[in-house]
Amino acid sequence: MPLPDENAYDILGLPPGAGPAEIKAAHLRAIRARTHSPRDVNAAAATLRNPDQRLLLDLRTPAPARWPAALAETFADAAPTTFLPPLEELGLPPLAALVVIRPDEVARDWRAPAGEPAPFEPVEQYAVTAAVLPPVEVPE
Repeated sequence: MPLPDENAYDILGLPPGAGPAEIKAAHLRAIRARTHSPRDVNAAAATLRNPDQRLLLDLRTPAPARWPAALAETFADAAPTTFLPPLEELGLPPLAALVVIRPDEVARDWRAPAGEPAPFEPVEQYAVTAAVLPPVEVPE
């Protein structure tokens, strides 16, 4: 019994453009090889000999994935490096300028040891509060 994704070409070991003489030779080779049952080999050969059934098989069989030659030529000289420059060259602000510190989270999650000042001061300009959120009705 053929595998679920095997078609007549796979059973006989033929390329899609095989002619009648190649089909006959592959049919005899497949019968002698006994990798498939004779019934499956005969059915595969009959499918490839019948032009209507072969056309249906060709239409149902997906074409193999190929790298287009023009595309391969286009990218042949491309270097295998990344297209992004290093982070230092992007001119981004330092990470400390991007971090938003919420005073209530700092007070809740971390407290400075008694008698020592906090190592940082929250910047009010970037402080996030609930005032920026739209009102939400909570179902009871």
